Amino acid sequence: MISDTRSLHALHPLEFFRGKPQFTGNFLLGQTQAQQQFYGFLLLLSFFFLFALRFLLFALRFLLFALRFLFLLGRFRNPVFVFVEFRQEVVFHRHDVLDLFFLDGGLQAPDDGPEFFRKIRFFHIDSLPCTSADLLTTSIRAHPGRMLTFMPRKAKKPDRIAGNPYLCPLGKNAPLDFVSLPEKIETFLLMSHLPQIVPLRNPHEYDGHIYENPSIATDDRQNRKFYIESYGCQMNFSDSEIVASILSEIHYQPTRDLNEADLILINTCSIREKAEETVRKRLSAFQAVKKKKPELLIGVLGCMAERLKTRFLEEEKLVDLVVGPDAYRDLPSLLEVVEEGEKGINVFLSKEETYADISPLRLGSNGVTAFISIMRGCDNMCSFCVVPFTRGRERSRDAFSIVAEAASLYDQGFREVTLLGQNVDSYKWANPETGDVVSFARLLEMTALVHPKLRVRFSTSHPKDITDEVLHTIAAYPNICNYIHLPVQSGNSRILEMMNRTYDRDWYMDRIEAIRRIIPECAVSSDIITGFCSETEAEHQDTLSMVEYADYCMSYMFAYSERPGTLAARKYPDDVPEEVKKRRLQEVIQLQTQVSFRHNQRDIGKVVEVLVEGNSKRSDADFCGRNSQNKMVVFPKKPGIQPGDYVQVHILDATSATLLGQIAEPSETK
Repeated sequence: MISDTRSLHALHPLEFFRGKPQFTGNFLLGQTQAQQQFYGFLLLLSFFFLFALRFLLFALRFLLFALRFLFLLGRFRNPVFVFVEFRQEVVFHRHDVLDLFFLDGGLQAPDDGPEFFRKIRFFHIDSLPCTSADLLTTSIRAHPGRMLTFMPRKAKKPDRIAGNPYLCPLGKNAPLDFVSLPEKIETFLLMSHLPQIVPLRNPHEYDGHIYENPSIATDDRQNRKFYIESYGCQMNFSDSEIVASILSEIHYQPTRDLNEADLILINTCSIREKAEETVRKRLSAFQAVKKKKPELLIGVLGCMAERLKTRFLEEEKLVDLVVGPDAYRDLPSLLEVVEEGEKGINVFLSKEETYADISPLRLGSNGVTAFISIMRGCDNMCSFCVVPFTRGRERSRDAFSIVAEAASLYDQGFREVTLLGQNVDSYKWANPETGDVVSFARLLEMTALVHPKLRVRFSTSHPKDITDEVLHTIAAYPNICNYIHLPVQSGNSRILEMMNRTYDRDWYMDRIEAIRRIIPECAVSSDIITGFCSETEAEHQDTLSMVEYADYCMSYMFAYSERPGTLAARKYPDDVPEEVKKRRLQEVIQLQTQVSFRHNQRDIGKVVEVLVEGNSKRSDADFCGRNSQNKMVVFPKKPGIQPGDYVQVHILDATSATLLGQIAEPSETK
């Protein structure tokens, strides 16, 4: 054996595995080679154990840090709203507010200046679930009676009280029940450099006072103006009024002059390709205005927002803001994001949003007629239609809020309301307190009972859902108009099945017969699509014969336009040549013009009740208004008559689109 006097612990443990012992000593005297290798293995194992222990200590420190982080996050997982009221004027310094923010685990304020901050916003840092809601402060000072609001990200959007979105209640069932400050924040505030800030009064008391939002009161937006254009269906025009109301709360004022606007919005429609082309042309025109006014903001709202968001914002860079139909409440915060140099986008669809608590700002209103949205979204999934993808699932609005809006409109001088929905006949709202279900027929009755002088219309009905109960309700109340918009789309059963309309030709004809039987004086209008996938000439003739049979007073007629993402686009080839589509469309238009003319000619000699809406487009010497059948009536003005009045008009002549007459003498109305 080789003699070596080195100590055991001075040797590298792997030397035991070289086949020969490298030393002699008392420890290994008399030990076999296998035993020597075993002790070497134990020594090697001890090195690994020490390394593992060190790793475990590091992991434990990381776990403690993670637990502390999760503890901080736990405060944001419950829908808790925190309110702070100012009792006297306070000047904020940035470090004071940052102290408050860091207490809550990583929140921070934007760097708006070395000493003061203009306003503070929660924002997302890594995976921290913070909210984008604003803390309500003034530019430098917080005045007495003003409030701060803290809101966790996962909390539902707060209901509004008396139109003020910044006084946030704890949920729908307790609108006046506020949550007090969490103990940590309360203690911190009292011990911090902000002794003037104290918690709001007893959280279970409320004196009825609505606190003014300070950021609105001194917001630099208060002199700004917005310009909005709307395209497409009546729902889009109604949505524009909701948007206007939301913008008015942050002191944006509407303007009809494009050049003086600080914000331009276009509410879009995706139902046909032509509508999208129109929007693109308008966006190009807006860009020309923006070149002269770089601070101008341009936004796209509505159905095109969800479908073309990436192209508008990133590829073509046409807009600064993209907002879907269910995200209009976020406009104030999105505008702030845009003003900070980023792109504002929210196109998420909601299963709950109905904007029931927002009172629309009636843009360009004649003061006589108004829209009331009763539901949003659509569940019908017609194969040609993008609405379910751009407006989401069907949900109905609270019936009592609808009736309250109708009553408010009547008190303001409006004399006609139109109840709007993609399919009003499927309206269904359950009272959360009693469980009673309000159907569309019942809602019609409730609205009609607001006042006998308030006319009630509705749009749009679906042939598969319109019931005899609805028809009998219309017949029972004189102020429910004798007019139903009942889209047929096609007169052929095979095409209707491909369109996924869930009814056939015979079903539709049965509904027309029911209308004639229950409401003999009712006028019916329709929507018609020509040249749908694989439509033959014989099937086109079925559509023409349906126009004759149903005796439509008017129709909205279009050639089929394939929309990306729809079932028809995925499943059926768009195989009808464009020239054939256009020729068939012209045939439908010509026939409908003839049918409408005959329909109106039958009214000559009759005396009809007309609600005066305003001056005729062709002459200020004439008034115009509509009768119960939704026909436009034009007649000479008479002293004492003004918009909003009901008058009896003797029909003397008619075109395919208009009835012409004069105010009837008393003897003619008997």
